[in-house]
Amino acid sequence: MKRITTVFVLFIFLASMASAASEKGIIDQIMDLIRGILSKVGLWSPPTTTTTSTLPLCNPPYIQDGDSCCLDANNNGVCDGVEEITTTTVTTTTSTSTSTTSTTSTTTSTTLKINCYSNIDCGESKEEYVCHNDNVYSKRTSFICMSPGTPSSKCVERQVQDNTPLIKCMHGCAEGKCVNQE
Repeated sequence: MKRITTVFVLFIFLASMASAASEKGIIDQIMDLIRGILSKVGLWSPPTTTTTSTLPLCNPPYIQDGDSCCLDANNNGVCDGVEEITTTTVTTTTSTSTSTTSTTSTTTSTTLKINCYSNIDCGESKEEYVCHNDNVYSKRTSFICMSPGTPSSKCVERQVQDNTPLIKCMHGCAEGKCVNQE
């Protein structure tokens, strides 16, 4: 109880000094001193703050890239769309004779680009209407990642056209539509 009374008296004294001070810097210093004393005796603790993030939550295999997520299929912390693999080969040759030793060292560095890790890296599928035998047919184009995640990876286009007409045209077909003849 004596400790609390002493702290309270000190608090009143310092608070009255703070109100008499005209400079903001002095007031801040006195208030910091009061907070420090109250904190040491367990009568005050600094307020806790919580922050909220507006950044999206990226679930594996995606990682944070600025304010969005990007694919990291090989889990190396680098966005796969901009990643390049660098391989380095070091060759050292040492020859020794009775009087001299010579060492030759050669370093070769090769950068290999990974074109795709999955089909989604190659583009979106699309559907269009085409004319065949004077009728309208549906033709779908999709893209496939061949040898994904390797230096020999590549995107291949695949087209599929229906065997049965989508629309049978009475007067023929042009630019994916039936011709209207009046």
